[in-house]
Amino acid sequence: MRKISVLVVCLAASFIGCATQEADPAEGSVLSAVTENADNYVLTCSMNGLALRAYDDPGAPAIGAFLYKTLVHVGQVDWHTRMANITSPANGWSRIDGANGPLLSVNLTSCN
Repeated sequence: MRKISVLVVCLAASFIGCATQEADPAEGSVLSAVTENADNYVLTCSMNGLALRAYDDPGAPAIGAFLYKTLVHVGQVDWHTRMANITSPANGWSRIDGANGPLLSVNLTSCN
């Protein structure tokens, strides 16, 4: 009986750790290489570049684009839409990741 009680207590304790919530659930759900309030490199392989959007929506009108290795300044990231507010060299919003991996990163890596 005592072994079963210890097992139940240990099992319950393991679930308590899972019950805590992060400040922003979307932020922790997918690993991203982008860093807020910092310069980040554009990592897209697309010949058209990484679209700069007019507002915080992946379907918003494109107002420009950045090519691979372009250094941009990221302000805040909207973790729900997966969009970063670009504040320099132009103002707008861009996706932080795509189907092949990160599109913005503080580290210059191979394109995605």
